Amino acid sequence: MRIVSMVPSATEILCALGLAKEIVGISHDCDYPAEILDRPRLTRTTLGSDLTSYEIDQKVRASAASGHSLYVIQTELFESLHPDLVLTQEQCTVCAVDRDRTVCALESTKLNTDWLSLAATGFSGLYKDIVDVGLATGRKTEAEKLVAELAARLQYVAKQVASEYHPRVFCLSWFDPLMSAGTWITQMVKLAGGDARLGSAGEASCRMAVDHLEAEAPEVIFL
Repeated sequence: MRIVSMVPSATEILCALGLAKEIVGISHDCDYPAEILDRPRLTRTTLGSDLTSYEIDQKVRASAASGHSLYVIQTELFESLHPDLVLTQEQCTVCAVDRDRTVCALESTKLNTDWLSLAATGFSGLYKDIVDVGLATGRKTEAEKLVAELAARLQYVAKQVASEYHPRVFCLSWFDPLMSAGTWITQMVKLAGGDARLGSAGEASCRMAVDHLEAEAPEVIFL
């Protein structure tokens, strides 16, 4: 099978299922594991590398308002790779190439290619994504085994920290404007034994006033 991954999480799931050698193309953001770094990159960002945190935020907001993507898909390269399966994502339209852009690119190339979109925003969704990838690639048994191993690791951690002190934790999602991380990161903090009151459980991230952060006096900060 010839597989193209349009998002880092999909690339890592594929490799965890033993499919690294079947990946023929990756996104510009894919950086793990090392064995896939020599694959052709089918995407690039329109954001300059010299932009400040504030400038990037402004461009992201403008992109969301206008509907113009921050990413470019190299359709000619896409077509030349003749993939059997393309993995994309639908969690965020500005964080990476999304499902709609991917499907549009596939349609423009007239490729007879299957596609699968990842949608997880928490651990239960991640498990489903892994199983879905396993089903799409003939690795159902490997996917179910991986999910069982991951779930067991989380259960072990949660058990170990259940009776421990829960420090107030702040996970920084963005510097300027100041944003706290949410969704699965907030879930991670709770499972690891932290007080996640500063996280945004229902959103990927949310803006936060500096005085509010100071008032909560976080004991642990992750950047």
